[in-house]
Amino acid sequence: MKKLILGTLFSALLVLNTGCNFKIIDKVTFALNPNLESARVSLIFAKDIQTDIGGTFSVKDYGYVFANPSTPDAPFNVGFDLNLSIVNDNDYIHYTPTTKLPSDDPLPTLINRALAQIQLEKPVGQKFDVYAYVDILGREWLGVAMILNYIDQKNFPAGLSFSRNFLKDKQGVPRAAAVIFGPKVDSAGNLVVPGGIALFANVAALIKGNGDIVGADSGSDGMVFFNGALISPTPSSPL
Repeated sequence: MKKLILGTLFSALLVLNTGCNFKIIDKVTFALNPNLESARVSLIFAKDIQTDIGGTFSVKDYGYVFANPSTPDAPFNVGFDLNLSIVNDNDYIHYTPTTKLPSDDPLPTLINRALAQIQLEKPVGQKFDVYAYVDILGREWLGVAMILNYIDQKNFPAGLSFSRNFLKDKQGVPRAAAVIFGPKVDSAGNLVVPGGIALFANVAALIKGNGDIVGADSGSDGMVFFNGALISPTPSSPL
């Protein structure tokens, strides 16, 4: 199968049952930094997904979120490298927590509380918005979401989203979740917010477990949602 540009679309591969053995996401990885207080969590896309999206976005002095473009030697990947002390930041604790992504799609069901959503500065000319998520209530979860301008209603059904869990502990409890979500449109079908991708991880649990991961980290428990309602426990094509 020919390699695909990221914007050509998730819809044909995920929504339609094309019979093609193709997946969007390869795995999620976790790395505990030497200070034992910071973690790097990466969402690694399949090698056939090609894009020139890239950039590093600082979150004060706590670390950064990132997007690394695909190359002949490395796949497209996004994620964050952050210190868990960010959950105690005096500025962020005054944010109103949200249970939704910027597109109004819900956060992954794995997360049982609202998170503070922080929009990061977008350099001029960049075709995507970046958000960091901080668990100011439970002090466990961190995350990143990227809104990609070209994921519009023409190439991805509005209101549709796919979620998959990763990084299970010894009790079988996943500690990370990835989401691919479609755009939000108004009643007339006009684009309000493009779709995108998001990654969340219970960094506190991963650090406490010293990064122990049981089994493969290629994901489990895939779910499909439409306008926030669960419509299928497994997508028609693999993520």
